[in-house]
Amino acid sequence: MTSGISFHILYEELYGGETLLFNRIAALKPRWINVMGGARKNEAFAFSVECKKRFPFLRVIFRNWPDDGNHAKSEYANNPQKWVDDNRQWFVLPNGQPSGLTVLTDNESVRDEMNIYGDWQAAVMDICGRNNWSVAVGRFATGNPQGYPNDRFNHYKQLDSMWRTLAKWGDLHIWSPNEYFEGTLERSGGLLERYKLGHKRCEELGIRKPITVIGEFGTAFMDANGWIDADAGWRDSRNLDANRQPYNGVTYAQAIYNAWRKSYRPDSVDALIYSYGDSIGNRWARFRIDNDDGFNTHLINLANSGALEPVPYGTIPKPPVDPKPPVDPKPPTEQPNPDTLYRITTPAKWVNIRSNPGSQFAIIGCLNTQSSAKVLETKKDATGNTWIKIEGCNLPSNGWISLQNGRVTYVKI
Repeated sequence: MTSGISFHILYEELYGGETLLFNRIAALKPRWINVMGGARKNEAFAFSVECKKRFPFLRVIFRNWPDDGNHAKSEYANNPQKWVDDNRQWFVLPNGQPSGLTVLTDNESVRDEMNIYGDWQAAVMDICGRNNWSVAVGRFATGNPQGYPNDRFNHYKQLDSMWRTLAKWGDLHIWSPNEYFEGTLERSGGLLERYKLGHKRCEELGIRKPITVIGEFGTAFMDANGWIDADAGWRDSRNLDANRQPYNGVTYAQAIYNAWRKSYRPDSVDALIYSYGDSIGNRWARFRIDNDDGFNTHLINLANSGALEPVPYGTIPKPPVDPKPPVDPKPPTEQPNPDTLYRITTPAKWVNIRSNPGSQFAIIGCLNTQSSAKVLETKKDATGNTWIKIEGCNLPSNGWISLQNGRVTYVKI
């Protein structure tokens, strides 16, 4: 028997230390936990490895905090290999053996245009996948990314490269967004179940849905304007339960269960409660669950009764594990005529134009869908993906765009 509800552990400060936490993990038997390092990241890493050793049923997401917006940081932008190199120590033990952990790539990265982020996540997954290293991607903030009909963007379509690469690697990599509810499910608007928009996009693409783990889950206070107070967890007196009363440990554990049972269990989605422990400085004191015996006792009693048993992954209907990718369109038998204009069609509103053929090179512009440009030559990068060199589109110099495994096409006008 396992549990679909578990802990997002802030290792810097733990009530009762590791022994009590080990005992609670043993009693709960969760499929997943998240361990966040921070100032004690090396100790947190050792604890994560020990968890894997003690509990063979457990998968561990290791979060090397601070990790906000990694894909946009100067040392990582357009350079996924640099991120992999800098985080290799979490994938491989000092003795050269694999750690067995699932390493979180970044936290709460959202921008108007998410193609860039999706491409970055896809590249990291491919690099790590070739080494059989597991990563957790898409740790979006609650209420994000956008995708409802009244939203300005449909980020879920812009993230197609991420969805396709998750499907490509089967269960090796996972999707792990954050979701919080405000008081009760009924008062939560569009904060919960945004993961369903990602699953819907996978269905539209005809690919399998990824293993999905809600990386941070719980209640947080929402003001009259719909803004979440990032510091106001269940212990904040403004957060009220279904009876419009402040929470205690038992009523909060029951609310967590009710939300998981309704919103997540049918799709075999796990929820990791934020937070078990705290950071130095006690910023998350109003979220802590580790120092409330009533909460933990009620949660473990629910587990012992079988109420937290998740739907097994294998019983969720899904397409084949590794669908065949679209075939690259065949380039002309000769190099394209540089004096001929081509119509270039893209799957998104625009695609990046890079200085050289490869996703690691600088972005020098963008190409709108149904654009016209001269195609000067074609070339494959080190991964076998085909790129075309183009002239036009108001570029200061010639640039390169990826054919994205057949999703970008070009024909003579």
